[in-house]
Amino acid sequence: MDPNTNIFNNVATVNMQNETYSYTANRNGEFIFQFSPNNGGKQVNYTVMMNGVSTSPKVTPTITKVPKTGPTENIIAVILISLVFYFGYKKFYKKAR
Repeated sequence: MDPNTNIFNNVATVNMQNETYSYTANRNGEFIFQFSPNNGGKQVNYTVMMNGVSTSPKVTPTITKVPKTGPTENIIAVILISLVFYFGYKKFYKKAR
């Protein structure tokens, strides 16, 4: 529930028969969870107090520059692989005779 507006936020849809749900809190304070089944059954409310939640510093991942590849590099790779297979086939075919 949003403490400023007193309106519940739809977080997820869960299977009520599992009776398990996990939530990662990002702030301290009171959290009120309301489970409303959409196929009958009774509504369940849980009030949970979170203490000790600390925000971790924002980590910006380093993105390394990806080497440029294009059709030219792909054609060169295909030609090299084809040559390796050709000479390998030629060598083993002569041994088999």
